[in-house]
Amino acid sequence: MQDAITNVINQSDVQGLYLDVSSMGRLEQYFASGELRVRAAATISANSAAIIKEAVAKSLLYSDITRPGGNMYTTRRYAACIRDLDYYLRYAT
Repeated sequence: MQDAITNVINQSDVQGLYLDVSSMGRLEQYFASGELRVRAAATISANSAAIIKEAVAKSLLYSDITRPGGNMYTTRRYAACIRDLDYYLRYAT
């Protein structure tokens, strides 16, 4: 997955062109929305525990995977799954 900056630059680079007005406009829009992205990331970060808790409640607690004989039956595996959900949430922000 490429960020917006890499995507714009690569499109011009593949064609062997300098950045044109359209490309510069897309970069300008990206930078102008930076504060909004930072606020969204801060909100997700501040609520990460609640987000993970809700995700676990909706996906893991009532599935066969956490029952005896399931792939995540042991506490260690369950804790590792919750830890991984936290990692994925951080990577997404």
